[in-house]
Amino acid sequence: MPWTSAWYPKGSKVGAPGSKHQLLLALDWFDPQRSFMNWLLAYGLGAAEALGMYFEHPQWTRSWVHGQIVPPGDGFTRWGIFFIPYSDMVKNPPTCAALPQQMAANVPVFDFRSAA
Repeated sequence: MPWTSAWYPKGSKVGAPGSKHQLLLALDWFDPQRSFMNWLLAYGLGAAEALGMYFEHPQWTRSWVHGQIVPPGDGFTRWGIFFIPYSDMVKNPPTCAALPQQMAANVPVFDFRSAA
């Protein structure tokens, strides 16, 4: 499965300065069909937790999976190994509908209204 962003060299114009991507602590996997996230929710949570992984909440990652090997910073809402990548959910609402596996995996489901 390819990724869209792995390591960004220091001083890169892509990503935030000092980001977890620049420090090689985070990767983004391209996942337009959401098959990797579906697998993670259904079968991979135990392994990911044992490895010390953390993931952005699936409703904020429409076509990718963001994984990192350090806990999210203060101010992020967190449920186990999942976190919302923004401290203000009103300004930054979910970008996609929930996956069916979220409820079974005890990952909160948020209301999403498509602009269409």
